[in-house]
Amino acid sequence: FQAYEDAPTFAYAHLETAHEFPQGLQLLDTRLAEHLKVLAALPEGARPMVILAGDHGPPRDCDQRTPLVQFLIPPEMASGPMQAGFDNLKSNQYRLASWFDVYSTVIHLATAAP
Repeated sequence: FQAYEDAPTFAYAHLETAHEFPQGLQLLDTRLAEHLKVLAALPEGARPMVILAGDHGPPRDCDQRTPLVQFLIPPEMASGPMQAGFDNLKSNQYRLASWFDVYSTVIHLATAAP
């Protein structure tokens, strides 16, 4: 993120750890927590919105039973002109949504006037 601090940045990481080794996610917990702390410590206005997602739970469980989609939103992004969008996220937090819904939400938030 430091290399592109003057431009909007989108980062994506697809982790196959749990597919190869069922306990693999536990190995990532500490590093992920450290990375999120670094992002949270960035100055106001530089903190990114983070979306954590999992494709499914344990083998033989379906996506509808154990999905994970978590939005981590800096407080400064959840107020002002974009507040209505974030209020919608909060009101929809227990509703079944598709990846098309997530895509539409991210595009809407990314193009909202600050």
